[in-house]
Amino acid sequence: MLIRSKIAVGLAAALSVSAVGGVAFAATQGTLGSTSTGTSSLSATVTSLVQITNVADITLTAATAADPLAGNDSVCVYSNASGNLYEVTASSANGSGSFVLSDGSNTMAYTVNWTDSASSQVALTEGAQTTSNLAGSASTSCADTKTSSVALSVPAATWTTSPAGTYTDTLTLVVAPN
Repeated sequence: MLIRSKIAVGLAAALSVSAVGGVAFAATQGTLGSTSTGTSSLSATVTSLVQITNVADITLTAATAADPLAGNDSVCVYSNASGNLYEVTASSANGSGSFVLSDGSNTMAYTVNWTDSASSQVALTEGAQTTSNLAGSASTSCADTKTSSVALSVPAATWTTSPAGTYTDTLTLVVAPN
């Protein structure tokens, strides 16, 4: 069984930089003379940014018919928010309120669990943003080895009673700074 994951990079904000000049209470004007000096106060605002990378396709497998179909993926979630915190929303292309694999005629529900870089685990609800603060990486490449992971599972009782076929879904992961 195959799930194709696609990135939905949640760039919640763009970098904005502004220069403030001519503010009456901060800027000074030069005086007439052989040299003249004026000063201007500057201000730059960096908004919260987030990025998810290293997302891969996931194949769900089971060792025996008694085991769930399962698969996982380790991803890099960078956040420049305080504490490198972020939130995640997962959605299923086949589902509306639940995660669903489909072969075109038949469906199988699956679960999605998320583990952040601090080993906090949360069960994801399709289409709903997490309410807990998740810890990400301070490095856009996760060079600090702080990675997150997503784990998918179909119970054995579900997949062993489903008609034979290739079941697929597109799982979209959207991260946002918190």
